[in-house]
Amino acid sequence: MIEPAIKIVSEADILAVIGTSLNVYPAAGLIKYARKNIPVFLIDPDEINHADAGRDVIIIQQKATLGMEMLKDVLMNMLSAEPLEPKQMSMTMKDTNEIAFKIAGSGTMTIDWGDETPHETNMLSSPDPASTITCNHSYPDTSFRTITITGDNITCLACDSPQLTSLDVSGNTALKSLICINSQITNLDVSNNTALNNLICAGNQLTSLDVIANLVLERLNCSGNQLSDKTLNELFATLPPPVGLIGKIQFSDNPGTDTCDKNIAENKGWWVS
Repeated sequence: MIEPAIKIVSEADILAVIGTSLNVYPAAGLIKYARKNIPVFLIDPDEINHADAGRDVIIIQQKATLGMEMLKDVLMNMLSAEPLEPKQMSMTMKDTNEIAFKIAGSGTMTIDWGDETPHETNMLSSPDPASTITCNHSYPDTSFRTITITGDNITCLACDSPQLTSLDVSGNTALKSLICINSQITNLDVSNNTALNNLICAGNQLTSLDVIANLVLERLNCSGNQLSDKTLNELFATLPPPVGLIGKIQFSDNPGTDTCDKNIAENKGWWVS
C-alpha cells in the first residue's frame, strides 16, 4: 500500500498534508519523498514543530476547511503575475538557547532561525494584533543568533527578551504595531514604518527616538529608557497630530522624565502619562 503513495508523492508538483501532526507512521514519512524544489503545505490546527518535517514546509495552523481555503488563496497568488514583494525584519539575540515572539498579519511568513535547521514557514490568517501566533525555537547552545523574518504582510511584531540586543524593522513597511520591551535595544529606526500606529519600546537602552515619519501614530510608550529631557522635548515636537480624538504617550523612568516640557506633547493633542 505504501509504495504507490511514495510514487505519487515523489512525482508531485505541490504536496499538501492535511490533518496530521507528523506522528503517525508510515504515512508521516511520505513527506520525505517529495522533491526538494516543490512547495509543501502542512494544514493542522495543532502546533507543529517544523523540524519534525525534516525540510522546509509552509504551516497553515487551521482546521482543514479553513486551511484549504487559505491554501487555495496561496496557490492563486503563486500563479499571479504580480506577487507581493516580501518584506523583511531581523533581530539579534545574545547568550540564549531559546527565543519566542508573536506575529500577526496575512499571507506567508518565513523565519530563518540563524542556525542549520530548516526555515519555518507559516500562513498568517489575520492582521489583527489580538490574533497573533507565537513563534518559538530552541538552540543546542548559547550564542549570538540573528533571526530573519520575511513576510508578505506582517502587521504586528511583539517581542520581550532581555537577550534581544538589536531589532531592524526598516524593511517591513506594512508594520502597524511594534512591541519590543524589556530588552537591550540601543537604537530603533522606525522611519520607514509609515503605517505604524502603535509603538511600545519600554524597558530598553534607547538614548534617542525619532517618530517624525510616523504620521498615523496613536500610542507611544518609551518608558524605562535613557532619554534625556532634551531628547524627550525633541520627541514631543515631532509627534504627529493624533489620528483619533487624542494620542497617548508614556515616558516615565527616563533620565529626563521630571525635567522635560510635557506641555509640548499636550499642546499637540497628546495625553501624557
